[in-house]
Amino acid sequence: MVIKKIFNHRKNCKIVELYKLKVVLLTFADQAFYSGANFLTGILVGRLLSIGDLGSFSLGMTLLTFSIVFQDNLLATPYTYHLYQSDATKRKNLRAGALVQSLLLASFCALLLITAGLLTSDFELRAILLAIGITLPLFFLRECLRRQFFAEYQMMQALLLDIGVCVLQFSLIAVLWFNAALAPHLIFVAMALSGGIGIIIAIVLIRKQFDFSHMTIRADLRENMRFGRWLMLGSFCHLASLYSYPWIIYLMHGSIEAGAFAACFSLVNLLNPFILGFNNFFRAKIIQTHREKGPIAMHTLIIQALLLFIPIGILIAVFLAWAGGWLVELVYGKQFAGLGNVIAILGVSILPILLSAPLQLGILALNKPQINPIFHMFALGITLLIGIPIAMHYGMIAASIGYVLATSGGCVVLWFLYKREICLALSAE
Repeated sequence: MVIKKIFNHRKNCKIVELYKLKVVLLTFADQAFYSGANFLTGILVGRLLSIGDLGSFSLGMTLLTFSIVFQDNLLATPYTYHLYQSDATKRKNLRAGALVQSLLLASFCALLLITAGLLTSDFELRAILLAIGITLPLFFLRECLRRQFFAEYQMMQALLLDIGVCVLQFSLIAVLWFNAALAPHLIFVAMALSGGIGIIIAIVLIRKQFDFSHMTIRADLRENMRFGRWLMLGSFCHLASLYSYPWIIYLMHGSIEAGAFAACFSLVNLLNPFILGFNNFFRAKIIQTHREKGPIAMHTLIIQALLLFIPIGILIAVFLAWAGGWLVELVYGKQFAGLGNVIAILGVSILPILLSAPLQLGILALNKPQINPIFHMFALGITLLIGIPIAMHYGMIAASIGYVLATSGGCVVLWFLYKREICLALSAE
């Protein structure tokens, strides 16, 4: 009997480990489709249109990223945290409420973008602002649904949604190209429409998972604001410190140089699917580990991630320094030649970006969201005092140096803040 129990226990452990492996693989596969579609869309803009159009498209992507991160911090991350603090019977209400809150937040952000579009005198920029503003609710709903899938480890549903949206997106882009109507602002419309169709189909199929009749929108929104306001402030500082550079280059040096910088920036950020996939899976995992097993188990998990990321970051940075210029020209075409120095410098930022990901999740699991803005403010200070002034005068090379300094400085401050908080948590046990 004892031998049989041991055998069954080992068998169950293997099943659990296989399940975890499957969930991780599905998470990264989904993020590969999601981010890969955006990356491939940028390549199509650079190859089918012009280097200047890629510069304009990259500005639109910074605005879209800013809006989605705003939603993630104000709604999605608090949703994940409260999901594991609430009774299982309330989850249908939470899911439905999150969709409605996303629409409300999207309406607010859309109003800002449309107003900015109407006020600007740059025709291409106006078209992009209006296109993103009008279609932003569709982007927000898709992102809200994906985050709900991730929070409850429904990775297959997220993957199927993103595969379907990806196919629709490139089909619409192909139609635009075939009819000689391809333009940066219409690409954003195609992205939103494909996401909207995917959302409608998904919600119809899983409609029983939502209860719109017992939502507590006001209470949930107030609680999300309480938890997410620090994350929102931190994200504002973070995005301002990183995405100021494309805008400064566009405004001071023109769309062509902005397009060249965007090409290098996109290749360096090819690692983003890995980082986002890590966050999508480990955000819930780290919060759950801290709640069920305590800070020691959570800290062990974070240290393991850091030890894994260090050699990965170094290897990628070395590769980009060696072959980055050739890679940019291969992917985007001969008009993007001579950018080896820019991408080599930008590649150094990969290591601090990788190391920051698990540390930030640890801070959130410790329920210390007010720490989030501190290290981001430090990075923003480097950008404002060093990065932007030199980028205004010296262009892409200087912007790359400023970007590396900002990411590295923020990572160092984050490590010391996390170390302080985990020591306090361990001493309190």
